[in-house]
Formats: sequence, C-alpha cells, structure tokens
Amino acid sequence: MADSDTEELLSERGDDDELDSSTLSKWKFVDETLVELGIDDVEQYLLAKARLEVPRVTERLMTRMYGKHSRPLQPELPVEDIIQLWLDPTVLMLTKQHINANLDANEFATVNEVKKLLEVELWLCFYSISPTKFYAKENKKYYPPANKAMKRKRYYTLLNALGTPSAAIYNTSDFWNAPFSPDRHLSQAMDAMRRVCPEIGFVNEVSIASLDDDLLRLRSKSVDDLGLTRTRNPAKGFGPVQHGIVSLVTGLFLCSHVASRGETVVDVLRILMRSLCGVSADSQIKLPGVVFALDRGYQSKEVNRQIMECGGIVIGTHKRDRSFPFTYGKLGTQGQTVMTEKGAKTTKWATMKNSVSSTKITSTMCALAYRSGLGSVVLCNTSLKSAGPGKWSYIPLPRPQQAHPDMHGNEFASFERRVLILTECQRTPDWFLMRQFRITGLVAVQILRAIAKASESPDELEQTSESRCSVYHNLAQHTSVQLVQRILGILTDSISGESRSSAGSEIPSESALGKMKNKELQQMCRDQGLTVSGNKRELISRLLNGESDTNSTKNTIKSPAAALLSAWFLAPISSTDMKVGSKNEENICSRVPRFIEAHSDFRILQTKSYGLLCCPEERYLAFSPDDIALVTRLSSNDSFFAVLEYKTKTRGNTVDTERNIAVRCGKFASVKLDSHSDSRYLKTLIPDQGHRSQLLHNIISGSIRDGFIVHASSTAIIRVVHVVIGDDIVDSYRLAFLKIKEACMDWIYTPDAPVPPFTADELGHCGDVSTLKQHISLWRIVVAKTEERGGPLPAAKHIIPSVIAIWNRVKGGIDVYSRYLKNIKPSHEHLPPLAALWLRFLMTLVYNAFQSAQLLSGTAFLMDEDRCKSYSIYQQHKNENASFRDFCRDAASCLGGNANDDDSIDEPRRPLSEVDTNVLSANELGSILLKPHSFAYRVRDHFDDDPEWRKLRNSSRELHNEV
Repeated sequence: MADSDTEELLSERGDDDELDSSTLSKWKFVDETLVELGIDDVEQYLLAKARLEVPRVTERLMTRMYGKHSRPLQPELPVEDIIQLWLDPTVLMLTKQHINANLDANEFATVNEVKKLLEVELWLCFYSISPTKFYAKENKKYYPPANKAMKRKRYYTLLNALGTPSAAIYNTSDFWNAPFSPDRHLSQAMDAMRRVCPEIGFVNEVSIASLDDDLLRLRSKSVDDLGLTRTRNPAKGFGPVQHGIVSLVTGLFLCSHVASRGETVVDVLRILMRSLCGVSADSQIKLPGVVFALDRGYQSKEVNRQIMECGGIVIGTHKRDRSFPFTYGKLGTQGQTVMTEKGAKTTKWATMKNSVSSTKITSTMCALAYRSGLGSVVLCNTSLKSAGPGKWSYIPLPRPQQAHPDMHGNEFASFERRVLILTECQRTPDWFLMRQFRITGLVAVQILRAIAKASESPDELEQTSESRCSVYHNLAQHTSVQLVQRILGILTDSISGESRSSAGSEIPSESALGKMKNKELQQMCRDQGLTVSGNKRELISRLLNGESDTNSTKNTIKSPAAALLSAWFLAPISSTDMKVGSKNEENICSRVPRFIEAHSDFRILQTKSYGLLCCPEERYLAFSPDDIALVTRLSSNDSFFAVLEYKTKTRGNTVDTERNIAVRCGKFASVKLDSHSDSRYLKTLIPDQGHRSQLLHNIISGSIRDGFIVHASSTAIIRVVHVVIGDDIVDSYRLAFLKIKEACMDWIYTPDAPVPPFTADELGHCGDVSTLKQHISLWRIVVAKTEERGGPLPAAKHIIPSVIAIWNRVKGGIDVYSRYLKNIKPSHEHLPPLAALWLRFLMTLVYNAFQSAQLLSGTAFLMDEDRCKSYSIYQQHKNENASFRDFCRDAASCLGGNANDDDSIDEPRRPLSEVDTNVLSANELGSILLKPHSFAYRVRDHFDDDPEWRKLRNSSRELHNEV
C-alpha cells in the first residue's frame, strides 16, 4: 500500500513527524567503499527460502490430514481433505455459538449447518452473484447447486443471526454493556484464527512475513458498536482496519487482528507476534531471523524497535519525516541530507546501531536514499545484512528481448569473431551502464566538437586548468584528429557558424521562421548545433545570427571532459518523435532489402540485431548498430557485412528536405571516403553531423568497411546512402581516438587510478564525484563478470540496490490475500458489518485451503533442481493450477456432498488410495467405489462386526433414556 490505512487514527504514528534530534544524531553517513553486484541473487534468495519453508509446511499439512505415518506426497490430493483440514472445529464451533446466541432454542444451528452456510457462500463466490439471484426460481436452471443447497429461508435466518452483535445477550434489566464494547464472540473468533493458521503456516527463523493493514469498506455506524475503529481514507473508503501477516513464500495467511478502539499499531503488532510464537506474554516473543516486510505507511520508530527487540529483521520503504537521515522534494532539517530528484542514478547510505535489550546483541539499521536517474527518489531502510551499503542486484529480464530473432543459423559467425558482444539488447539498464566510459558514436562527435571549440576559444573555458587546456590544444593539432574532424565536417571555425550553414538546407527567412512552432524551431537549432533553450524570439534570433544571446556561447562551448561526462551520463528525455523513430525501425528493417535491391546493385541476404559491441583490440571503442546485414553485390556475387542505420523523419520540413536530396542525388547514392576525399559530398548526402559520426564510428569499430544509412518517413523509405571507408581513414580514426583515450580517459582503464578533479559544470547530470565513482565501480564489476562469463550477461530489467530488489519481491504478500478475497466474493446487499467480518474469517480459511492445494501440488517441482531454476519459475508453475474461483466451486461441491445431520465434527480422513481392498468384500468394495469420495478407517473391522460400533457409525442422533 502507498500509505497506511491507520495513519490518521493511531497516536504513535504522529510522533515521527516531530523533530527527533536525538534519533537523527545517531545516524552515521557512510560511503560505498566496496560495491558488490549479485546476478539474479534475489531469485536465488527467495528460492532458498522456499526450499526451506515449503517442505516443512507440506509435512505439517500431510500429518494433520493423514496422521504421523502419512502416505507419500502425491501431485494431486482430494480437495475435500484439504478443506476439511482448514475448517477448524474451534472456529466452526464459535461461529455456531454466535449464531445460536441470536436464535430461539428450536432454531439452533449445528456445525454442519455452518458448513452448509459456507457452501452457499462459496457458490455465490463462484458465480459472483447475490443470494437473491441464486435462490430465485427463474434462475434455478442457471444455478443448479441452488436446488441442493441450504434452503433459502434457513440461509437468511443464519445469515441474519451471524450479523447480530452478541452484546445484547449479556444485558439485563439492571446492567448493560458499556457502549462501543468489543464483541466477545468476534474477539474469540480472531483468537481462534490466530491459533490455527500459524500452527501450520509459520516457520520460525525462515518465514518472510508480509505485514500490512487492509481497510474493509464497511461504512455502517454499527462498526462503532462492535468496539472497532473506523478509518476514513479518501483513496480507499471508510471502515475498520484489518492488520494481517501473510507468509510470502507459501502465500498462507498467518494471523490478523481488526483494530479496536484505543489500540496502537505497536499493540496490534504485539498481538500478531504472540500468535506467531504461540506465547501469551510479550516478554516471551522470540522471532530470530524472521524478515518483516513493511511499507512506508506502516513503519515507525516504535514498530521497528518492537521487531528488532524480538530478533526480527526489517525491510521496506520509509516516509519522509524528520527522524530519517534523508529527504527529497523539500527542505531538510538540521542533520538531514537532501537528495535532488534530478541527476544520474545513485545511492546515499546511513547506518545506526540498535542494541536489543533482551539479547544484548547490537543490530544495524541501514537507511537508503536511492535516485533512479529518471527523476524519482525512494527512501528505504533495512536491518538485513545482505542488503546493506554497497550491495547491488542485477535483475534479468524474464525472457530475451530481441527485435529480430536469429532464424538463419550462424551466418554471422565470421562477423562475431571480429567484435566482442557486451550486451544482448539495446536500451536496457545493462546497455546504458556498459556504454559508459567508452567512445560510442555520440561520444565521438561530442569529444571532437569539444576539442575543436576548446582549441579555438580557450579563454571561454574559465574553470579549466592550464595543463588541461594544453592537452586539448595538443589533441587539436594532431594530424589524425584533424583528418577525422575534416571528414566529419567538424572544423575549427565551426563556432563562427560556417559548419551550420552547410547543414544541407538554408535557414528560412525571418517571416517563415515566425510561422513555425517552438518545437520546430528547437529541432532546427538542435540540427544546427545551437542551444535549444529560450523563447520563440530568442530561437529565431539564434538561427538567423548564429549566436545572438550572450550566454549561448558559454553554454555551447564545453571542455572535452565535460563533453565526455555529458555523453556518458545522459539526462532522460522522451518525445513523440523519438518513440515513432524507435517503433518505426521494425518497419524499415522489413522493407529495406526490397528497396535496396530495386534501386542498386546490392541485395541484403540476412539481417541480425545486436546489443552493445566493441572492438577486441580497442575495447574503449563501442557501438550499437540498428542492424548488421549480410550483403551481396549482384554484379560480382561477392558478399560482405555492412552496418544498417535507420533514421525516421517525423516532421513535414525534415521529410521535404530528404525528398529534395533524393531528387538531386538519387534514392540510392554511394560515397567512398579516404584521406583525399572531399567531405562536402558526404555532408550533402548526410546533412546531420551526428549521423555522419555515428555511421563512420560503427563501421570502423565493427572492423568492416561498408555501411548503409536509411532515411525514411513514418510510412515509407525515402532514400539510402551507401558509405565505404578506406583503410587510411580507418587507421587515422583509430589513432585519433587512441590519443584521445590516453589524454582524457586513461584514468578509467588504469586500475586504482584516482579520479581526476572535475568542476560542477563538467560533472553536469552526473551530479557529484561520489556518483561518478559509484558508476565506475559498477561498470568495472559488470565488465569483469562479462569477461569471466565469456559473453554478455542476460538482458537486465533492473540494476538496483539489493534492498530495493528484495523489497520489490516481498512487498505484495498481504496484498495478494486482500485481492483474492475482494475479487472473488458474493454480491451481498445491505450485509451487516458483523456478518461481513465473520464471513471474511471463514473465507480466510478457504483461502488458506486454496494456497495449501497450490503448495502440495508444486512441492515436487520446487525440490527438483533440474526443473526449478528460479523462484519465478516456481511461482509460474503454481499459478498454472486451478484458480481460486474454481477452488471455491470444488470446495462447495465437497461441503454439499458430505452433509450430515448430526452435530459432530468430522476428523480428517484418508482417500481411497489408502483403502486395503484385500480386507473388504466385493459388495463392500463396490459400494465404496460408487461414492465420489470414499474413506477407510483403521478400525473398519470393528465397525463391520460389532453392533455397538455400528451404532456409533450411524448418522442419526441417539436419544438418551431417562434414568
């Protein structure tokens, strides 16, 4: 839950909002000195928990159903045995007593009638209808169970009695119960539920307890008469609050308590903990190693202290309050650290020692502020050692995500021997991490521009040291760097606007610019390499005059160090144009072979998608092509590999520009680049400087010589440019970036090298040096694991701190229980709150029976290490069984098919597989086989032969003789 349902009413919650200087001063801020990354470690952690807990629970279930010497576990067990196990005699007897307290003696109900009442409720759950529709004469043909179920009049009699408070029976002519006194029968039922469920489902030192509160939508004022507290939550409704604990691994509901007047969260927590331990005093509570998963609304200092006092472990999210060492989105108090929401992914940690008075053992509570890098911050705390500072988790995707699966064998084996595959997919967290601290196409053009501008205007780099300026100047004078800059059109006079004027189209007139929208003007500035900030007047002036505002020159000129960091730490950006371009790649890929064959001498035989690739000899050169194609030339029949890059134009003016170029230069054009080539023709064919750099970089880094860049609109391919790179260009390009790597990036690839000092402007979106160091540590770990593996890691879904990874998997246990009971329920009209609570208790037992059936059917699969490789696979296997709705149908059928008239409570019995058919006669065996569920007793010989034992077996009541 986002916020606790009890936040408004329980007094101890409000204490956290006050300034607690003593608590805040105990927190000690720590740095992640040692970063550890676990690959899919959360799955293995939960799988290990399941293999410890599930066998113990299933053994308890089998023992209770079939005795100490129970038969071996089978894939499927009778639903009747399971439902009879969970319909505890004590709970049924208390239900019967509450009903009879509100009936006349001649209308008293039996335990069997309580089961028949539950049978009707299960049928109502299965059909999702009201009792009125279920019993309607015109609907009997649609609901056949109504013909054999409890009679309508009797059902409503018992239901009305179930909803009548028991306080009235304790009133006399002279005395009465105090207003808002707790309902005795309801309290006794909750006690019985708290006794039954943990005896079977709780495993001390192993279970993960998902603890939360659930608001029951019961608006009636009679809730107050029951002594319960009503809470108003604008997002959820109005009614009492049920606090509950669910075992995450087994799904079994362990215990609950509906909050009464004056009870605090700590009071409720102690009640639940006593139930888990089976003790009567708070001092006897011992829960070592039990993990309690709490959301931010349920956590407080008192709750955490109570859990840690009994040896438990806390994990969960935390609210922004004054006692927590971190905050965000508002001003912090003295001693608090404010985490800005904008910036790269990072974590900040603080620890606090807590001494447990009962054991004299000191535990450590860890506080975390995690920034996702996408504009959000989350606060967490935990006392779990394996999820403390420096612990990160690599969460793989459920399945590989590849745009174009490899369906053509290993035709690309020769290409793959030329490169190293770093990631399986693109645009995944591991792809964003692995592309950092390498030179990609985007980084290449940024660093080359920065070198050119830094050498042109060194005085404008105010915060750059003289030694660093000399390095930039030496790089700018290097012949190989100059050659690459000339080929790409990055000249030293680019600041003056000369390079912008050769962008492939002239700047429109001022009147034409005035008719454009801001987004179109910003895109033109972006294409020309100009600043995109400012209003419409500033954008038009900037396009006409190159740079008109005084601050734009300072903003566009970056030092090479700032250019590197800004290209590595990208600020999140999303637009409709980008989404259309990404989605359109599949359409272009499927049509480009036909287009190229129709307009050129080439034919694309096959294409294959890759993630991030790098050159084996120069691993700092990395690239992510849209596709790699196996191409053949029809005239010579020779084959080669080529890079494919897809560019979608989504605006009318850019589409017109591409069509004009196609008219002038053709729908298919080829250009060969060498050291003597004129770059003007390349700029005419590929006007965008970034696209030229990307294609050139991908071709050279892939150790191939050909590339195709496809320009398309949202609906069709416009033109294709084929670029061939000469060997002298390849040598110069690699030499240029070797010099850049040695001058600007050597501290990254040298072990234990210190991080050079960076100014705040150079860090940019990275934020601070600690974030930079953290990313370098994660990057080095992933690189080492990739090299150790001999291939890429599975595509990542998340790379996050372990505490958040564990919390994401353990937070939903109690919510699953609530969702089941709220989605599969009858449609009662004007049901009294007390009856709703009693029916919820009975349906909780049915829910546990359903979860037990899931456990028993999946235990063999769980313990098979060859088949069950992860916890998610085990969960998926469990979910393949019958649904909760179908289980309600089967349970109702069992309750309806085994109705007795007496008031006895049947003990769990064994199915037909335990019957010794050698002892029974043919007639007896035949009569048993005719029944849907048959049973054999250990003392069947006595029942068959002894008359007195036969009387005990009869279902009719024995009349007592008067003495």
